Amino acid sequence: MSAVYRSVTTLGQLLTLIPRGWVFPAHHRGDTRSAPRGHLSPAYLGKLISGALGGGWTAHTVRHRFGTLAYAVERDLRAVQELLGHQKIETTTVYTKVPDGAMRRAAAASSLTTTPALV
Repeated sequence: MSAVYRSVTTLGQLLTLIPRGWVFPAHHRGDTRSAPRGHLSPAYLGKLISGALGGGWTAHTVRHRFGTLAYAVERDLRAVQELLGHQKIETTTVYTKVPDGAMRRAAAASSLTTTPALV
């Protein structure tokens, strides 16, 4: 890492070091796929991300993974909904996988072999 980047203390300072122009410029016209000239299309950017990640990961699978991990930490579906930018909570439920351990604990808690707690 260069000395310039090591001396930057905030993201805002780092962003001021980025040269003006496209953040993800196209290298040739074939990369743009109907995006404004000189800029990458979302489809091509997704292809680049998939190639960089490897292992079958895509930007979309990373999004699902993020939703699942965010839910696992807080167990707050509304917070995950906001983070993912979903309008409907139903969409967020598709993006979150309930951990196996949580399902086992829920099943065990509802077992008829345990003595119910007095209310």
